[in-house]
Amino acid sequence: MQLAFFNPLQVVVEEDGVRGARISALYGHNADVTGLDVGFVGLSETMTGLQINAAYNGPDDLDGFQIGALNQVTNRVRGFQLGGVLSHAEEVVGLQIAGTHSRAESVTGAQISGIVNETEELRGLQLGVVNCNWSRPFPFQCIPVMSLGFASASDEDADSED
Repeated sequence: MQLAFFNPLQVVVEEDGVRGARISALYGHNADVTGLDVGFVGLSETMTGLQINAAYNGPDDLDGFQIGALNQVTNRVRGFQLGGVLSHAEEVVGLQIAGTHSRAESVTGAQISGIVNETEELRGLQLGVVNCNWSRPFPFQCIPVMSLGFASASDEDADSED
């Protein structure tokens, strides 16, 4: 169990992991969090479970559910990201939702945004006012309302080499 006012004023030091729950008044930072993370700002290397922080969620990797105004996952999301304003990640396997902007280098699943969705590689669905898949040829990179993406030619080439 972790109780934090702000880092370093927290029960468990930043370098240690937390299993169970981390509750942060302003800002909690731990190596790994498994379970529930609730507060204003939550940072960790890995987050496994449910993360609900009012202002900002910032793990390197997420396996589970993340809810906050701003979500920034440095590496991979496996699960669900819900951002009031923004949801960003390097790779999403699952569902990414944001009020204004969803962004991931690679999406397998779905991106839904009130305004803009962006990805370099899409295997699934984008729903939003503007949906950008930068791997598509110009002028088809950004299209309105709905976009579908499938495995790229490079994926098919890699599969045929096996």
